[in-house]
Amino acid sequence: MSSYLFVANSAAGVIMAGTAKGVIRRNIFQKTGFGISLQAQSAPLIADNQILENRSGIVLAGESQPILRNNRIEKNTEDGLNAVDKSLPDMGNAQDLGGNIFQNNGEFDLQNATGVKIFAGGNQLNSSRVKGLFDLGNVTPIPTPGGLKFSDISTHWAKDFIDRLAKMNIVNGFPNGTFQPYEIVTRSQYAAMLAKAFELMPRREATVFKDVAADFWAQGAIDQANRAGFLAGYPDSTFRPEQNLTRLQAIVSLVNGLQLGGGNPNSLSVYVDRAQIPSFATDEIATATERKIVVNYPAREKLCPAHDITRGEISALIYQTLVATKRAEPINSPYIV
Repeated sequence: MSSYLFVANSAAGVIMAGTAKGVIRRNIFQKTGFGISLQAQSAPLIADNQILENRSGIVLAGESQPILRNNRIEKNTEDGLNAVDKSLPDMGNAQDLGGNIFQNNGEFDLQNATGVKIFAGGNQLNSSRVKGLFDLGNVTPIPTPGGLKFSDISTHWAKDFIDRLAKMNIVNGFPNGTFQPYEIVTRSQYAAMLAKAFELMPRREATVFKDVAADFWAQGAIDQANRAGFLAGYPDSTFRPEQNLTRLQAIVSLVNGLQLGGGNPNSLSVYVDRAQIPSFATDEIATATERKIVVNYPAREKLCPAHDITRGEISALIYQTLVATKRAEPINSPYIV
C-alpha cells in the first residue's frame, strides 16, 4: 500500500487484523479517527508515512508487531502511538534506527500500556512526552525551525542547491533527517515540487487523467502543473504518476512551463552526447543551456538526456530555473553548463 491519501475517515485510515502483513509506505493519514489501527497478530512494515491531526496516530492492540521506520507522527489530538494488550512494535535499535518523528501530539507522543518494555531507538521525540516502559536509546532532539540540515548531503555535489531550496520550503527531507539525493524522482513527485517552486497559473483546460484518482496524494499538484503547461499526459489519457522522470523531460518541462524561448541550436555543441537529444526537444535544451539552467554531474559536457533524474539533480535544475527567472541568487558550481 503506497502513496494513498486517507482523510476524514471516521473510524480509521487503515485497520489490519488477523495475521495481516505487507507494507504501508508513503501514505498520508490525516483527520481520521485512528490513523492506523492494528489488531490481532498483524505485523506490517509501516514506513515513510505522514500521520497527522488524527484522534490518535497509531493504535496497537492484540499481539500486533509492526515495524515502524521513518514516519512523521504529528499533531494528533490524543497520542502519537498507543500500545495496549500484548502488542510489541519494532521502533528501532542501535543497529537499525527508527527514524520516526513524534511531535506536538495532544496527550503523549508515545504511550505504552502493555507492561512490557518497548525498544524505540533512534527516533526524534521529546522524552518528557512518553508514558510507560520504553527504551529510547539515543534520542534525536526535534530540530528547531530554520535549522534544517540533511545528514546525507555534506559531500554531495548538489548540496548548495538542496540547502537553498530547503530554506525556501520547496524541497523536504525524510523523517529520519536524510534527503536521499540519489533517489529517483517520479512524475507525481516532480509535480509536487513544481507546485511549491512556481506560481502555477492555469493556461489551458485541465486534462482528466484516467490513472490519477481524485484522492491520489498528488492529484492537486498534477492538475496544477498540467493546466500551467509544465506537464502533459500520454495519448491514451494517462499521466503515469509513478513513472520515473528523465533529465530530458525535466528540462523541457521547466522551459515550456515558464514559456522561455530564444535558444540557438548551436548551443548544443557543448554536449558530447548531443546526438541523443531528440529533435522535438532541441529548442528547449538550447534555451535551458543558454540560460544556465542545465547542471551536469560529474561531466559538465555530458547531458545524459534519457537517464532517470535524481532528487539531487532535479534540485539543481529547479534552483537554476529560479536563478534564470530572477527569483534566486546565483550559486557558484563547476557543474553549471
